[in-house]
Amino acid sequence: MIAIIHNGSYVQGYHLNPDFDEMNELGTAYDLVSEVPEIIQNVPAGYVVRRISEGQYELVALPTPEPEPDPLSLLEEENALLALELVQTQLRLDQVEQEQADLLLLLVSEGVV
Repeated sequence: MIAIIHNGSYVQGYHLNPDFDEMNELGTAYDLVSEVPEIIQNVPAGYVVRRISEGQYELVALPTPEPEPDPLSLLEEENALLALELVQTQLRLDQVEQEQADLLLLLVSEGVV
């Protein structure tokens, strides 16, 4: 008999000549089959075999991780945000200077200064 080794949910491999005493002593979970199912022999890259029940298995796609952002793109984005912040600061400064000039003109026109 062949032992399909699993962790309860996913197949971890198989053993053609299992030592059942050792496997039981180690607490290894397994299903006994007469031949290794095709689905377990030829698992495509990016997939794992999920154990549905004893002797029943299915392929499950592994989740694909988000790609790491390109460092250059991150720097370009940060640069654009800094440039926007600079423009906003310059606009506020221009507005404050205009308000000060208007106030000074008012003070001079009213004869306060």
